[in-house]
Amino acid sequence: MPEPTVFKPAVTRPLPQGAELFEQDGRVYARWIDSQGQTQRAPTTVVDKGPHAGETRLLIESDRYALRYEDEAGVVRTVNTDLRSEEEARRLLGELLEQVREVKAARAAAGKLVGKHQALRDHFRRYVAYLKSHDTPAARVADVERQVRRIARQCDFVRLTDIRGQAVQQWLVDRANDGMPAAARNAHLDDLMGFVEWCLRERMLPSNPLTGVKRETDAVQAAPAVRPLSEEELHRLLRIALGRPLAEYGRAVSVQPQAGSDAPATRFTPLTIQTLDQLAALGEQQFKNDPKQLDRLYRQGWQRALIYKTLALLGLRRSELVSLKTGMLQVKGWTPLLILGAGSNKEEIPLREDLAADLKLWLQRRWRAGRRAARGRESRAALRKAFVTKPLFKLPAGLAKLLAIDLQAAGIPETDPSGTRIDVHAARQVRQALLSRQGMPLVEIWAPLRERPARSRPTRPPGQHR
Repeated sequence: MPEPTVFKPAVTRPLPQGAELFEQDGRVYARWIDSQGQTQRAPTTVVDKGPHAGETRLLIESDRYALRYEDEAGVVRTVNTDLRSEEEARRLLGELLEQVREVKAARAAAGKLVGKHQALRDHFRRYVAYLKSHDTPAARVADVERQVRRIARQCDFVRLTDIRGQAVQQWLVDRANDGMPAAARNAHLDDLMGFVEWCLRERMLPSNPLTGVKRETDAVQAAPAVRPLSEEELHRLLRIALGRPLAEYGRAVSVQPQAGSDAPATRFTPLTIQTLDQLAALGEQQFKNDPKQLDRLYRQGWQRALIYKTLALLGLRRSELVSLKTGMLQVKGWTPLLILGAGSNKEEIPLREDLAADLKLWLQRRWRAGRRAARGRESRAALRKAFVTKPLFKLPAGLAKLLAIDLQAAGIPETDPSGTRIDVHAARQVRQALLSRQGMPLVEIWAPLRERPARSRPTRPPGQHR
């Protein structure tokens, strides 16, 4: 068995600017002049793996200590620490060796729980592998890693036995004082509870240390209230969305001096619902010799207006809008439909006549553009097979910001005096408002929105892991 030891590991650093390499006694060294004008030298190495693979870097001694010891399974482990004091590093090594002896004694005596004294990060690495093996989405795994590691770091949890409900409860209180929303605190707690429950199933813990810690079900902060657009506001928003990409190029620029500064202030002609047509005509004049750019701006405004209209009249969530494919639309026949899902989850949403006509024209334009791009290289059947799997819309980056700018240009306040606001999700509520004005019962209103009324939505029991 190797002797437990405390040491400063060798680490690499980039070569200082102006450093020159030279060889001495069969090794390559770097020589440079530091900021104090002193000549310095250090050995170098060529990194063979990692992000700096192939680079020549300085090889120096770390200013932090590392520990090397044999754990209860007979595996030689090297643990890097943030300790700069050799005395503190040796104290930590002694604690680890004592834990190893305890685990070995427990195994030999009664075959009781093992692993609880190992480093928490080792167990957590296995837990992450477990989540990935059960097809947990990568984004969800990343959230779990970030949130559990944050609690462990800020509560100084190094081993499983360090996890204590009192420390976690105090962490929740501290985060509340820092302004962290209750929903975020609950999310952190849920992820830590999921990890602890996994440790219990794997017989790494004798009991649940988080038994007394409660989710803040009564303190969950309400989301900002949103309001649906009125029909008149929706009409104005669609006009702005359709014409703004072109009208932006018709806005005149004026440079005016500003008080208290030598730099002049740049002013643009205001873009409003009243000036939209005039500015769009000026923008069109700028591209009269560039039909491709003009067509691109037309399509950009057309698509954005269609996105808003589809969200509003079909009551779609943003995630559902992103998932729409051209093959989900059936715009021919007596009843145009949008088909969501498949099999037992298949839903058919009727399209309003004007929206069906707009989407049919959009599909025809996309189909003709695809055929021109193919230039006869593919058969019509192959083109159609590929076409039905294409996204219906190419959602622009920052849709929420674009909506805010369009609302401002349309003269629609994003937040009204009562505090209710309009966002991408609020557009979905336009359909709910329209159906409500027609006297439709609440349950029937929520059915096309793929939701249940708020009173009948199930809530997760406190403490249940997501």
